[in-house]
Amino acid sequence: MICSRSPGNDQQKEEDLERLCVYKMDHPGRGVALIFNHENFEDKSLMRRDGAEKDGQNISETLENFGFDVRYYKDLKSNEIEEKLSKVAKEDHSDRDCLLVAIMTYGEGDGSLHAFNSTYKEEKVWGYFVTEKVPSLGGKPKIFLFQACPVQRLESEDVDSIDSPNLRTLIIPSHADFLKIYSSEGSNSLPDSKSDSSFLLCFCKELQEYGSKADFISILTKTLNIVKTTFPLDSKGPKSFRRMPIVTSTLTRRLFLMPKSHIPCSYGER
Repeated sequence: MICSRSPGNDQQKEEDLERLCVYKMDHPGRGVALIFNHENFEDKSLMRRDGAEKDGQNISETLENFGFDVRYYKDLKSNEIEEKLSKVAKEDHSDRDCLLVAIMTYGEGDGSLHAFNSTYKEEKVWGYFVTEKVPSLGGKPKIFLFQACPVQRLESEDVDSIDSPNLRTLIIPSHADFLKIYSSEGSNSLPDSKSDSSFLLCFCKELQEYGSKADFISILTKTLNIVKTTFPLDSKGPKSFRRMPIVTSTLTRRLFLMPKSHIPCSYGER
């Protein structure tokens, strides 16, 4: 992105440059935050995701505090998830700053996510919101958070080698203004946190503290550093290791969640 400078003194030029390189976040509404949280599954060999309820409440309340129109759903089937995504994609987002979609579930190495009854590809999620399909989100940040911990089944299985370079397949959007966060850890949280995800727990805390002061990428970077240096290693398999979250971005400007009037929203399915 090339940011043009206006004439004037150096301070004015710096202010103009900063303004042109920041997303416009002063629309009447912050935007929709779709949250799909999966705790139980139709396949009874899949373990219940302990801590999912706590994570769902944590991220819902955090996003509500930043003015998001939070729409929280639990244990939906794959076709129901697609219906919710399609419905939001058809809405007019002209008066909204951005869009956020968070999915908390089990994930597979090929990028598949588990709904209640079946799996679906992660690219199907953000594919609903490309500019060609949703013009009113054109030039606006679209954030996707996938908390997809490795599948845990009730029967014992051999653990794949952690040295494999192909732990999962990354699909990166080729469209501008996308931010995708993929966290595949799910068993290295602090023992007393009651959370399924150390990353999600830390991210919500950092967002609450710095969300209106620092840009979104800086907050994510700080979160990654805390996860790296603070939380315990995953001891499953032949070696101890840490599954670091992955961030891919095609954002074209800095993203700040400027303060807005609080939009009250009760936690729970809607």
